[in-house]
Amino acid sequence: MWRKNGDAAISTAEWYRSVQWFEQGLESDLFLLQCCAALAPPECFVKTIQERFGLSNYTSLNFAEHNEYEPVLVQEMLTLIIQIVKERRFCGLSTADNIKRELVYRLAIGDATHSQLLKSLPRHLAKSNQLQEVLDMLAVYSNPSGMKQGKYSLRKSYWKELDLYHPRWNSRDLQIAEERYFRFCKVSAPNCQLPRWTDVFDPLNNLSKIATSKAVLQIIRSVLFYAVYGDISSASLAPDGVLITALHLISLGLDICDSKSQSLMDIDQFGTGVLQHDDESWVVVSHNAQDSFPLLTYATEEFVPESDFGKKQSMLSLLVLLMQKYKEDNESSYCGTKYCNISSLIEGLLKKFANLSSDCKSVLKRMVPALVSCIWVPNSDIRNSATASDSAERKAKAREHQAAIMEKMRAEQSKFIASLSSSGYAANDNSISAPEKSNAEIITEQPVPLCSLCRDSDSKSPLCYLILLQKSRLATFVERGPPSWESGNQSDKRISSGGKEGLINLSTGGSSNSMQSGQNSSLESSLDIDQGRVEAFLDFGGQLANLRNFQLPDTRSNNEELLANIRNFQQPGAHSDNANPQLSLEMLEDAVYVSVLGDLSCSESSTDVLDMSRTTAGSKKSRSAISSVLGAYIQCLPRETSKWHHSVPSLTHVASVLKPSSSVAKSNGFSPSDCDGIHISSCGHAVHQECHDRYLSSLKQRYIRRLGFEGGHFIDPDQGELLCPVCRRFANSILPASSYFSKKGPTKTVPSDDSSTSLKVTSTPSSINNSALRLPLALSLLVSTAKMVGQGKLLKVFSEEMNETIEPSLEPSLRKLCSLYYPHSDGTFLASERLSQSLFLWDTLRYSLISTEIAARGRMNPSSASSKTCLDSLYSELNSSSGFILSLLLCVAQSARSLSRLEVLLRFKGIQLFMSSVCSGVSADDDLLNPTKRRGAFSPLLKHLYEGETHPDIQFWKQSADPILAHDPFSSLMWVLFCIPHPFVSSSDFFFPLVHLFYVVCVVQALLTCYNQENFDTSGFSDYVLHDICSTMSESGFVRQYFTSKYIDPSCDPKDMVRRFTFPYLRRCAVLWKLLQSPSASPQYDSPNMWGGANCLSKDVPDRLTMELNGIRELENMFQIQSLELVLRDEVVRDLALKWCQHFCEEYKARRYRGALFSSPAVPFKLMQLPLVYQDLLQRYVKMHCSECGSVPEEPALCLLCGKLCSPNWKSCCRASKCLNHAVVCGAGVGVFLLVRKTTILLQRAARQAFWPSPYLDAFGEEDHDMCRGKLLYLSEERYAALTYLVASHSLDRTSEVLRQTTISLYGSD
Repeated sequence: MWRKNGDAAISTAEWYRSVQWFEQGLESDLFLLQCCAALAPPECFVKTIQERFGLSNYTSLNFAEHNEYEPVLVQEMLTLIIQIVKERRFCGLSTADNIKRELVYRLAIGDATHSQLLKSLPRHLAKSNQLQEVLDMLAVYSNPSGMKQGKYSLRKSYWKELDLYHPRWNSRDLQIAEERYFRFCKVSAPNCQLPRWTDVFDPLNNLSKIATSKAVLQIIRSVLFYAVYGDISSASLAPDGVLITALHLISLGLDICDSKSQSLMDIDQFGTGVLQHDDESWVVVSHNAQDSFPLLTYATEEFVPESDFGKKQSMLSLLVLLMQKYKEDNESSYCGTKYCNISSLIEGLLKKFANLSSDCKSVLKRMVPALVSCIWVPNSDIRNSATASDSAERKAKAREHQAAIMEKMRAEQSKFIASLSSSGYAANDNSISAPEKSNAEIITEQPVPLCSLCRDSDSKSPLCYLILLQKSRLATFVERGPPSWESGNQSDKRISSGGKEGLINLSTGGSSNSMQSGQNSSLESSLDIDQGRVEAFLDFGGQLANLRNFQLPDTRSNNEELLANIRNFQQPGAHSDNANPQLSLEMLEDAVYVSVLGDLSCSESSTDVLDMSRTTAGSKKSRSAISSVLGAYIQCLPRETSKWHHSVPSLTHVASVLKPSSSVAKSNGFSPSDCDGIHISSCGHAVHQECHDRYLSSLKQRYIRRLGFEGGHFIDPDQGELLCPVCRRFANSILPASSYFSKKGPTKTVPSDDSSTSLKVTSTPSSINNSALRLPLALSLLVSTAKMVGQGKLLKVFSEEMNETIEPSLEPSLRKLCSLYYPHSDGTFLASERLSQSLFLWDTLRYSLISTEIAARGRMNPSSASSKTCLDSLYSELNSSSGFILSLLLCVAQSARSLSRLEVLLRFKGIQLFMSSVCSGVSADDDLLNPTKRRGAFSPLLKHLYEGETHPDIQFWKQSADPILAHDPFSSLMWVLFCIPHPFVSSSDFFFPLVHLFYVVCVVQALLTCYNQENFDTSGFSDYVLHDICSTMSESGFVRQYFTSKYIDPSCDPKDMVRRFTFPYLRRCAVLWKLLQSPSASPQYDSPNMWGGANCLSKDVPDRLTMELNGIRELENMFQIQSLELVLRDEVVRDLALKWCQHFCEEYKARRYRGALFSSPAVPFKLMQLPLVYQDLLQRYVKMHCSECGSVPEEPALCLLCGKLCSPNWKSCCRASKCLNHAVVCGAGVGVFLLVRKTTILLQRAARQAFWPSPYLDAFGEEDHDMCRGKLLYLSEERYAALTYLVASHSLDRTSEVLRQTTISLYGSD
């Protein structure tokens, strides 16, 4: 295409219409043409325009003398004529009217920010003082939310001001405006927004003669002729666009005729009228309007075309033919679209002709009598008539169209039902009984998931849901509170000191090194055991005789009968080759349940329960029972020599890899090494395991070959990462969704034919019922379960080969969990037979419940009129975020607890250790954990078992034996539920007493935390039995160091403060109970908006305390917990608290624990508290020196999680300050950084990073990227709350807006 000075002609045309050159270019040229049109004769002026466009032969009505460009030129010419006649930029509009017109033009294209509106206005209008007033009148401002800025949108009532012939329109913007007009007004813009005549300055009053001139009529008549006979030619010379523009020009001419004829006219005796102009001049006009306007005079004039097409026609006859033609086309192919209804538009014009001219009326009466016979209101508007007829016609045709569709659907349904009846399904259904039929109906109503890859419902491959497993430190951030921007640059010491809750083993440098060297030497010497000794141990010969000869407690006769029934029970289904099909782990667990239930029914009093707990834990029988369970556990380890030799080196390697330095303490419990826990989420879409493996393998091949695929720039297929094939959300593993596998969990029931299963705890003494809490029943449950699982006859069953279930669909999730829990193990844990699947799954469930509860804390807004209750906010967050996948994870974890003998024995020993710690206040495995106290031939092999202290089973047992006050009460409750038989878990008769028991733990921890604060008023507790215990404990320095909180409010009532510390525990129990009561939740494929929870984020308001206390009372009533005063006066609570405090002090002195247990009320998660004005933040941090190297970062990035100043750029001198490295240390791979010089947010997830819009906006809700505009920026609370909720709900990798901008970091972590 031709170029001038390097610019294409089309670019020059665009610049000519742009606002930058509008005043000097198009606007001035158009006004000059208006001046010429007002001075020149109308006919001569129109002919001149026609010649300049090269369309002199267009009115010849000859199809052979035209080219392909004429339609475009004709439309541009007609548009120019309309603009010359109706444009009022310099000749009729005030400044406010011009601003209004320009704003409507810009907002019709789309919603715009304030700066975008200013840029779209001419310079002098953008600086006008009336701009904001006019803008507020015709537009609605929407506040910024999520990733959206504050924008203005046009009010619905001002869409009627849309000007389709604004000089700056281009074809693309005009099409967008017409589509938006149809969306908001439900009618077509070309049908309604017709050009109108408005008042003009007196010197330009002759512009009205242009649209009504005979030359314009001839051009319009030519367009109508080509439109009527255009289908005969190969290419139409008057397409719909040209025809609509011509009709609009007719409408403008008729509007001029109407307005002039309705002006003030004095009828004199000679039959003439006097027309007064705006300049008070008077002209004499004819009494008949058609005599004054050529448009009306020559509308009925007939002409003969030069070509042989058609007969004599007039402009009115051509309009009638076009109306009939387009009406037939609409009836044959009707569809409610945004395009112009040409037949309706022509009908309105014809009625206007008939109203203005008697000659036109008589002609139309002969051609279309029905049209003229309609009642016509003289002063009615063409647009209103066209709109009314168009709307009525559309509604009628839409009803007919919908009726035809519904009739077709009914016919198809009838055929489908007939085909089902003929295929014999009805006969088969008749043979089903009524209960079975009702069950079948219930099952069919539930949605059946299909594979998102193959869509095959008959595949035998296990169906799994795509899940996302990610590390989290959300609990730690909530406990230590949000940092403040005024506190300055934070060091890494603050990050590490606020670590995860629980116990941390403190070892000095020298003792730690000596102990580690001793363990290494003993482990290396034990590897030299000869083949005969290993085989002898694995066969459990004479070396384990001492364990088998332990004195076990007496068992009841009904237990012996139940075990005999279990051995004679034939279980259906597949089993291993060497397994005895008569033995089942599920039936063994049912035997324990029945035995415990029978033992509970014989309980005498709460005093006996406490006395029995005192004597049981430290007795020889108790220690022998624990040793028996441990012996059975070791006996169930793999006997093959190859496996034994393979497992020990693997364990040695893991211990060496994970062994910390002398300066770093080791975690004493089972948990991830560098975070609080693992959070699970899912998009709800399922895939077959084989399809998932094949799809992941194909991604790996494309990744190796450097072939592009969706998300290939930030996902790592080697780590199991992929994008969901349906919703394109991030996933890194799968979880089985098999109905058989998941139904073995909470829905499992005890066989009804056993008489002992009908035992109920109905003989509970009155002393238990009169207690403030149901503590004796919970204690009895722990004592009875620990006693029953240690019985010799039950443990002997584990020495036989049993039917153990193997679930291969758990392998992907287990592999991912192992890599997250032990990131430096290189997969060696997967080779160990001691790996507990249920332990990983249950701990993931535990932390996911905690994180879900924390995310739900912001949903209760006391300032809202429709504020939700505590339970409503919890259930709302559960359903909107992860309710479905948590329910599925609960089923899978419950089922995995009985997959193997090692899983069951692991839980059996765990409940024994919990019983000793909770009921007696002692660590029952102290002799086994202490290497100096191991005796006998069994001690060398126990050393192998316990020297792998990083193994999950050893970590779990050590955590179970820890003082109960040393851990989070909800986590302890979850682990107790993990150990006891599953029928107890889903029953409120046993779940509520366990909630009461650990509620007391939470109360004691809260009291110890409050007593450690000097400004806390303890006078209100002086009458209670726990006052002396807490006062004595608070005098110890290590107690003050361990039990701490940052949320104690001195102005709050002391008892209410203690209740507030129990609020998080009760909320988490409520979420867990909700999952237990509704285990079968369906996936939510259409997830709600991620910003929904952000709109509910609560703020610091005075009513928050009242709302929190109401929520506590609501949950206390739900779990049947009486008032705090009655709990504190309970003697059982006093005895338990005394045991727990003594246990904690003894263990602290022996093991020298380090760390802190933070107590906090249900405060929402918050990012750094930022200043209201961005200038304050900029002045403080833009020149701040790096804490590592002392230099000023070129691009400072402020961590919003801890407050440290970092940089996204790599520097060799301060690698720890790099955003990626700091995110690994601070947020377990998650980082939220504010780029100080750019005002935007950097979201870091491992090596993946994305940019989030700035939380600082100007007064009109706009961002200032790189601070280019220099506007004063203010903190947007709503946008910052949306970002906070995004982090709290672990949605950074589950949000499309974030994933679309995600890239990979160029440099990995150092």
